[in-house]
Amino acid sequence: MTRLYGLQYLRGLAACAVVAYHAADRAQRPFTVGEAGVDLFFVLSGFLMWAITDADSRPGRFLADRAKRIVPIYWIVTSVMLAGALAGLFPAVRLSVAHVVTSYAFLPRCRRATGRYGRCSCPAGR
Repeated sequence: MTRLYGLQYLRGLAACAVVAYHAADRAQRPFTVGEAGVDLFFVLSGFLMWAITDADSRPGRFLADRAKRIVPIYWIVTSVMLAGALAGLFPAVRLSVAHVVTSYAFLPRCRRATGRYGRCSCPAGR
């Protein structure tokens, strides 16, 4: 299988643009070009998944492999951020048990102040 390193580097750059967008948003400094990183990341990811798929590919194995790679890292980073929030490093963060549980469970959670999470509208009462 041919390695597509250039596309992987571009995907990494797109992910960094998304992180920069969110960091700039938190600092109330607009970095709107970073929003395009989401689109670029998903387009490249979709292409790469198509490019590496062959007759032996199975959805269950693909999902299990992704979970093994992503879940531990996500939970570690989430735990570090949670510890920082509990230690008072992020004074604007308001934690609730529901917020923490939904984060560890990979479920979206609405921002109470706006009733929105990102661009998606949240149902009332969530």
